[in-house]
Amino acid sequence: MSEPSAQLNPAVVLLAYSEDLEQVLAAANKLKASALNSAITLLLPGGSSLAGALTEQGYAVKLGLAEPNLKNYWLDILMACAYSGGATAFIHLAANAPLAWPLRLLSQLPQDGGEQALAICPLSACHPLNSVTPAPISQPGLAVDALDQWVSEFALGDNYDLPHLPPAAALFKGQHWVDCIAQASSDRELFILAKAKGLLLACDQVYVDDSQLPPELFNTDHLNPIALNNVVEQHPMGPAQYALADVNSRAELPPLLQPVLPVQLHIAHSWGGGLGRWVEDAIGGDSQHRNLVLRPLGSWDAFGQSIALYHSAQMGVPLKQWLLGEAIAATETKHWQYQQILEEVIADYGVERILVSSLIGQSLDVLRSGLPTTVVLHDFYPFCPALVATFSGPCHSCDAKRQAQCNKENPHHKFFNNVSDQHWEALRPLYSDLLQPSNIQIAAPCQSVADRYRELIPALAGKDIHIIEHGLKPALIKNLDAVKQLNSETGDKLKIVILGSLAKIKGEEILKDSLDQLLSIADLSLLGTGESGGRYKNMAGIEVIDHYQHDQLPAQLAAINADLGVLLSIVPETFSYTLSELWAAGIPVVATNLGAFADRVKPGQNGWLIEPSADRLLEKLNELKSEPEQLTRVTQTLQQSRARSATEMMADYARLAPLADTLRRYHLGRRSFNNPYRQGAQQTEMASLYIDRQTPYRQVLREFLNYSHSKLSKSPRLTPIVRRPLAWLLRKGTAWLS
Repeated sequence: MSEPSAQLNPAVVLLAYSEDLEQVLAAANKLKASALNSAITLLLPGGSSLAGALTEQGYAVKLGLAEPNLKNYWLDILMACAYSGGATAFIHLAANAPLAWPLRLLSQLPQDGGEQALAICPLSACHPLNSVTPAPISQPGLAVDALDQWVSEFALGDNYDLPHLPPAAALFKGQHWVDCIAQASSDRELFILAKAKGLLLACDQVYVDDSQLPPELFNTDHLNPIALNNVVEQHPMGPAQYALADVNSRAELPPLLQPVLPVQLHIAHSWGGGLGRWVEDAIGGDSQHRNLVLRPLGSWDAFGQSIALYHSAQMGVPLKQWLLGEAIAATETKHWQYQQILEEVIADYGVERILVSSLIGQSLDVLRSGLPTTVVLHDFYPFCPALVATFSGPCHSCDAKRQAQCNKENPHHKFFNNVSDQHWEALRPLYSDLLQPSNIQIAAPCQSVADRYRELIPALAGKDIHIIEHGLKPALIKNLDAVKQLNSETGDKLKIVILGSLAKIKGEEILKDSLDQLLSIADLSLLGTGESGGRYKNMAGIEVIDHYQHDQLPAQLAAINADLGVLLSIVPETFSYTLSELWAAGIPVVATNLGAFADRVKPGQNGWLIEPSADRLLEKLNELKSEPEQLTRVTQTLQQSRARSATEMMADYARLAPLADTLRRYHLGRRSFNNPYRQGAQQTEMASLYIDRQTPYRQVLREFLNYSHSKLSKSPRLTPIVRRPLAWLLRKGTAWLS
């Protein structure tokens, strides 16, 4: 996608109609803050006494500004500054402007205008030609940035023509202005000449507060009454004016003041897990971008039955949802409708960078956008439909014959049973080819992932795979850091915590085979097992906490006060959040010597590695029990270490594919994507019940029963005889699920 070539540092001129030094300096300093990187010139009246003092303050100064005369207001200004055609924004001393207003105005003008005489002004509080409300606002109820944010929410992004430019602020561009200025003797002549070879526009997505300008500047007697009435009586802003008048009269603040930042699109699946956690942490740790998430919604038969766009990692109400005519069972090589959806999202939301975390339920079209794109190797999909690249041991190569055998015999291959071997054979070389262009970056969380990818896909041998370790949320790091100081000396028994699922691939067999001897030397806490911990409940020496809210992890680990963590995965992990969390809490680990564990664990420094077997686990634990000084030394090392944050991680991703500044970023740049007036904003009929599809089903059912009980207890349609037993059943069901 090509970016418009444009001047990204328009000049800004302050119309300093004042001899009050403090007033001019205050306006200039405020303008410097709101204009971002633009060069600022102060245009002063001829013979002004302030020129020297303002020059000493570092401002460029020009003299020759005439007293304002509405008949030739803009002509006088352009002549006084010797305007030569470059993009220049002018603003009155008494006007208040929002953040980035010159660039936002410039982004609305045609970038191929060349010699055209182009001019554009923002919406205002008081002038009838560009009023933000049906009637002028003499005293705005909201500060300029707050009302400007509402304007961004309601804007259609459609500018409209004007017969004349109001006095508060305007941006001029184009060489044709030079000839117009030389030929005109009034503003009316100036604008007639300009419109013969250009445009005069009002921008519907930028607002400037002009309520403090002298009232005489809002006089419209000098304007053509027919042209004026056409704009005032049939104002293009239409319903939005009334909505803006309403929020202003109530001084209702917008939900969030959005900065103008580049938009980043995450491509993810809807399964939750470690990948869902990464997307959540990445967005939470990134203050330098606006982040959106594109996810497929579907079933086990077809993971991409519809595509939904979200404004955060949470899967509540989507910004927009598209139903696919042909569902995507796994990953498509090409999909016309998906391609159109992606192009629409990029265009409508100003996407500048794509981060691909998963292609499940998506199409390889996402690698053809032409935008800077980073593929994050969270697993081995789509090269490996089993995800873990393990079949009777870690895989280091895979041809068509082995893939066909894997599809039939590998217990890890369980997600795409309705997809043919021929589909994967066609997809693999195409995926490899699409990773080659220079706009595609590849990142892996640890070195073993990069090494195995190069073994599995030899065509990547010449492609850089950048190692960017995952990071934790800063708030979680802070809370886990407090747990570090709680670790006490080892008692008669080791206190061991196993964090996370006990599914087969997480080492359930190793734990089961070692359990009897393990419990003779250790007390065991199983934290966050989900359903997989059920068989261990009520066993002496074992505490099972099957579910916890993630923000409760520090408190749970503090209560356990473990000497040691154990991680028993029998397939190579690509990173392991549980390892990071245990270390952040100052807890050493014994882990299997596979994948990321082998990369990250340094024996005797931050933990120990074992072969994935019950015998090796018991051998290491007995060693640590008999030599507690090993545990003490590693624990003290971890207490002095600092966990990596998601903020650091996202800074590394930003450096991997730096973005050039572009005017496209400033077009509707402050919209938070909730605009109720935007055409086609939500074409898909939405359900009345919205469920975060990453939430465990048990929790969803529990919350639904609680909701049903609340509705039932208040329903006037049911008699007490019916209501009481139903309420009792719902309470029992909720208690059982808890």
